Amino acid sequence: MRDPAEDPTPSCPVWQTIREAFETAYNNDEIMFLADLLGLKVPPRKAERVQLVCEAILGTGLDGPRLERLWARLDDTQQAAVSETLHGSAGFFDRGAFAAKYGALPVWQGKEDRWGRPTGPSLLALFLVRGDRYSGSRTIPRDLATRLKGFVPCPRKEQLQTLSEPSSPGEGPVVLRETERAAQQELFGVLRLVDMGQVQISPATSRPSVKGVAAIVERLAGGDFYGPEDEPKNKYSQRIGPIRAFAWPLLVQAAGLARASGTRLALTPSGRKALSRPAPEVLREVWDAWLRNSSFDEFSRVDAIKGQSDRKRLTAVAGRRAVIDGVLRGCPPARWIEVDELSRHMQASGAVFEVARDLGRLYISDAHYGSLSYAGFGGWSILQGRYLLALLFEYAATLGLVDVAYTGPADARDDFRENWGVDELEFLSRYDGLSCFRINALGAFVLGLSAGYEAAAPSDSSSGLLRVLPNLDVVTSGQTFDHGDEAFLAAF
Repeated sequence: MRDPAEDPTPSCPVWQTIREAFETAYNNDEIMFLADLLGLKVPPRKAERVQLVCEAILGTGLDGPRLERLWARLDDTQQAAVSETLHGSAGFFDRGAFAAKYGALPVWQGKEDRWGRPTGPSLLALFLVRGDRYSGSRTIPRDLATRLKGFVPCPRKEQLQTLSEPSSPGEGPVVLRETERAAQQELFGVLRLVDMGQVQISPATSRPSVKGVAAIVERLAGGDFYGPEDEPKNKYSQRIGPIRAFAWPLLVQAAGLARASGTRLALTPSGRKALSRPAPEVLREVWDAWLRNSSFDEFSRVDAIKGQSDRKRLTAVAGRRAVIDGVLRGCPPARWIEVDELSRHMQASGAVFEVARDLGRLYISDAHYGSLSYAGFGGWSILQGRYLLALLFEYAATLGLVDVAYTGPADARDDFRENWGVDELEFLSRYDGLSCFRINALGAFVLGLSAGYEAAAPSDSSSGLLRVLPNLDVVTSGQTFDHGDEAFLAAF
């Protein structure tokens, strides 16, 4: 039988007194069991039993206050649950945040009978009282909270764990992409392509067409995150598809640098000016514009999750982006962070958001059997986690804010394997292979973590490409320019 405390619904009345809470929220058998935990012989009437239990909790014995001795009988996780609820701003026990922070939930049930069934609540029920007999929410009555604040310490501070080097999620090779310089090159390259009328789009959705994507791929420094060699040879298998080449046309449109002109993109006056402006400043404006943009939802790129055609079923994208942007602004630059660790940290610190208003309409494979409304099917990792991956990998990395470490998406994550209808899926999203990211110098500038931007030193292979002769002619040294560098020079 499921413990009602597992219900994450935070609707919970504020009990003024512990007696009021026990009389309303617990039945007679539960009060008897709590009395037994306290070693009390209870009278027959419930009201008298409640009175006796309350006196035992709040009273003072021969060896001092009983409440402190009861607190000492709780295990470490139970004490942490009381501390988090007592000192937290929410006022109720947040199951998701607690599990993310401590890696486990407290024990709510007491002793088991000989068949392994719990016979009643644990001692924790004396401190955290549910909202009513059927509620899953837990809170601390105000008179009890007043007493507890005298000796219950504040919970440990939530901390984001970082790494000096990216971790390897599995046995496959890890690809490391430093995006800072590439994004600045690609910005000018894409704008020049738009100026030449070579970026084709769908007039209905403003998404890049197959030909538009192909034109942009040729201008990407080092190619897209995944190339043709990463695609399956079997035509029935899942295809990864473009990432940066897909994102660039949407980003320049969101920033007002380009607009649709029939089936192609055309530069706006702002786009023409951007060709002669410092790339970091333009990229910062593009990111800020993307945060406010409402014309495209990154979650729609999670192709395996169906039922997204009605946008009313999903929450506003600006709110989701604002939460993630705020969390990124609190991350230390130049340190690698596992995406799963960032996701855990967000839940533990209360930096949460919703993706869907109606989970019943979202599904995998089959609208009935694969509905995400079934218990365990539409959890944080499936919805919020995949949205986080999409925003980081396809947009933050494309704009050069974060360096990324990733593998192929196939079998990179198994958190969706318990869902119905996923047997033939190798991955839930094309972003599943992203394992770590690092806010680079450009990202620190864009996110406001540094006052200015100093370009990273070029690699040896890119130095000495230009020489200025005594007559002021500029000549090349015979080496090959990146496409982005060619586009930047062409602007002059």
